[in-house]
Amino acid sequence: MLQNLVEVTNIRSYAGSETLKAYVDVRIGDCLIHGVKILQNDKHDLWAAMPSTEKDGKFFDVVSIDSRTRERQIKDEIVRQYRQRTVTCADALVGEAPAQPFGFSEEEQK
Repeated sequence: MLQNLVEVTNIRSYAGSETLKAYVDVRIGDCLIHGVKILQNDKHDLWAAMPSTEKDGKFFDVVSIDSRTRERQIKDEIVRQYRQRTVTCADALVGEAPAQPFGFSEEEQK
């Protein structure tokens, strides 16, 4: 049901934090949301957080979804697609021959 409504359109990995894993852009119907955060806790659980803004040390959501149940479903679908796309990319790299150092043939390295 939500798989057809929610689409992760872009993933930007973030290596500067142990908690923040990536920013993703998400299309929900005709609406495009930039900057959804993919976060990870100490137990390696992933979750999605809608974009927010800070004012006077408090954070406020930029995007709100009226139904808590629908919000949870959408965020779970975002995480599912993030996992699927990042695992697919990692799997594509497994089994590839390692790149040869620049300027050396295999015979020259032996």
